[in-house]
Amino acid sequence: MASKPMLYTLRKHWKKSILAACLSLYGAYYSSGRFREYLVRRELCSEAKTYGQEPISALEKPRRMYVFLNPTANNGGALKMYEKDVAPILHLAAIDVTLIKTDYEGHAKTILGYIDPTVDGIIVAGGDGTLLEVITGFIRLQDNDTVSRIPIGVVPLGRTNRFYKRQFNSPNQDARTVGNAALAIVKGNTTRMDVIEITSDGVRPTYSLSGLTWGLLQEVKQKIDAKKHWWAGPWKKEMAFVTRTVRNWPSYYSALLGIDGCAVDMKSDLKNGGNNGVTDSQDPRRDDSVVPSHLENHFKDKMSISLNSDMCALNLEIGDFHGNSMLHVQLLGSDMQRADFIANGIKWMKNNYNIVQYVDSKEFHGEQVKLCPRMDYVTFFHIDGEEFEAKDISLKLLKDKLCFFN
Repeated sequence: MASKPMLYTLRKHWKKSILAACLSLYGAYYSSGRFREYLVRRELCSEAKTYGQEPISALEKPRRMYVFLNPTANNGGALKMYEKDVAPILHLAAIDVTLIKTDYEGHAKTILGYIDPTVDGIIVAGGDGTLLEVITGFIRLQDNDTVSRIPIGVVPLGRTNRFYKRQFNSPNQDARTVGNAALAIVKGNTTRMDVIEITSDGVRPTYSLSGLTWGLLQEVKQKIDAKKHWWAGPWKKEMAFVTRTVRNWPSYYSALLGIDGCAVDMKSDLKNGGNNGVTDSQDPRRDDSVVPSHLENHFKDKMSISLNSDMCALNLEIGDFHGNSMLHVQLLGSDMQRADFIANGIKWMKNNYNIVQYVDSKEFHGEQVKLCPRMDYVTFFHIDGEEFEAKDISLKLLKDKLCFFN
C-alpha cells in the first residue's frame, strides 16, 4: 500500500502537526539557550583557572573567603545558581571558601560576630535583603576599623538585586552577570563605597546601601511582588499603578523632614515658615509652617531645612551632587494627578525602582536627614527591600565606609 504524502498527513492531522511544531521550536530555543550558557560558563571558568594556576611561595596561603548564601533567595533558585555559576569559578581560582547558608532572619548577623578578621574577603550571595543583613552585622562589629578594610563581594542571586544593578550597571540576572560578579572577586580589584547609617531611639543602627522608600509607590511595588494583578497578563505591572488610583484617591502620607543641605530642583513653590521651616501643604485645616514644639529640638541640630509635608511618596538614596556623594531625597506631592502618578510609577519601575526625574517632584540633597512620620496608622519603610515599621529615624551618609570588589 502506497504511503500518504507528507503534506496530506500534515493537513489531515493539522492540530497534532501544530503542536509538534511548537514543541520542536520551544525545544530548539531551550537547547540553544542552555548551550549558550554552557559556553559562557566555560569561558569564565577558563579565565578563573589562570588565576588558580599562579604560583605562590611556600609561606603564602591560598586566599580565604566567607560566602554568606541565602538559599531561599529568588524563590529558592539561589542555591542552584550558586552551584552552577559561582562555586566552580571560586574553586578553579584556588580560593578557600567557607560556605555559610543562612537559615533564618538575623543568622548572618550572628555569624559575623565570630569571623576571622584576617580573612581575605566576604561574599554575599543573595538579594538586597541578605546584603542589608550582612552589611549591618559587619559594621556593628567592635573592631570596626579592621573589618572595614575587608573587601566585600556581591553576587546577585536575589529577585531584585537593586544595589548590584545600580553600582555595576548590570540590568540582567543571567549566567554571564553572575559569573562576572564571581570573576570580579577572583581578580581582586576593589573600590570604596558609601553607606547610609539609619538610627532610631532604642534600636541599634541599620546600614543601607540602596536607600529607603515610603509611600504609595512602595505600596504598588508590594502588590507587584505579590503578583496580585496576574490577570492583566503582560500589563500586570502597569495595571497595579492604575488600580491604585481608583480607590481612596487622593491619598497621601504625612511626615516631618529635616535635611542638612540645600534644596535643589524645586518643581513647585514652597512657602517659607518660621524656625527655618518650609512647607508644601495647602491644607487650610493645618498650620504646617511651624515644626511642633515637642519635635523642635529634634530638628534644630544642623538641619538647614525643616519640611512639614504631605506627599504621595518619598524616595531616598545615595546620589551625586556637584561631584560629591550626598543623600538624595525626592518627594512626590500629595496633589499629584492620577495620570502623573501612573506615569511616574511606571518610569520608577522601569528604572529598577531607583530615583528618576518625576513630574512635579521636589528634590533635596544633604549629608544628614531626619524623618518623622505623622500617620494615625502603622506604615512601613522599605530599606533595601526589607520592611521596617515607620518610626522617627535619622539617616547619615558614611562616605567611603566599606570596600567592595568591583
